[in-house]
Amino acid sequence: MNSNRTIKWLLIGDDDTLWFIPNLIRTLNEYDYKASIYLGDYSDNREILNRFGSYYAYGGGGIAFSRPVAQRLISSIPDCDVYKDLFGGDMILGKCVNEKVGTNLTRDDRFHQMDINKDATGYFESGIQGLVSIHHMFSWWSLVPEWMSIDKIEILHLFYEAYQTTSYSYLKRYVWIDSMANQTFVLTLGYSFTIYNQSLTLEQIDAIELTFCCSDLVRKTRPVIIDEKTWYFRNSFSESSKIIHLYQNSAPGFQSTYILVTFH
Repeated sequence: MNSNRTIKWLLIGDDDTLWFIPNLIRTLNEYDYKASIYLGDYSDNREILNRFGSYYAYGGGGIAFSRPVAQRLISSIPDCDVYKDLFGGDMILGKCVNEKVGTNLTRDDRFHQMDINKDATGYFESGIQGLVSIHHMFSWWSLVPEWMSIDKIEILHLFYEAYQTTSYSYLKRYVWIDSMANQTFVLTLGYSFTIYNQSLTLEQIDAIELTFCCSDLVRKTRPVIIDEKTWYFRNSFSESSKIIHLYQNSAPGFQSTYILVTFH
């Protein structure tokens, strides 16, 4: 162990926080660790925000304290005992950092609390890039709809493989509108390829499709468009300098179909 190494950040997450380490490091490098920074984000679920507040970083999405904030936080712990009855460690930390350390939250929307339920397709197709963290996978929501009929281990394997082949561009969204054919094509890199049999408006493209349940988001949302078909990431191949992704639709009652996407 190198005893001369400088510890720059203190990170905290829940036991079901999934970190994307290269993206995390890239994100932290955008900030000055010598400055007073309390980094993360809160929930985008309106009901949860109304219930628990928005002054602090939610632990499920992950929290990062720069070195000076972490040092002052440690020395302030005895003074923070007054907050011990608040709900959740992240809320207690938030109060302590805000009021005793004197540092407010710096929001970064690459940290994802993800307080949604069931099929998260619409959330992941909403144009996320530079994903640092996700939360509640499998316990609250699923990466793919139930009709995919693949187990959790395989889902995690595919998730990891897709991220490995796309890195910081994972989940970057590409949209093509064919006005002559009245179709819209949406590629969410490493996740899905969707064809809508209509020309989507910019407002529809910018909104999150409500494939999931029971969450009133503060972000703009829209209902599911019925006349659409989605293929999900299933495999990747390398050919010379090119990477090829295979996307599959295996909806029940229909023969499986595939789409190949090639990129450099």
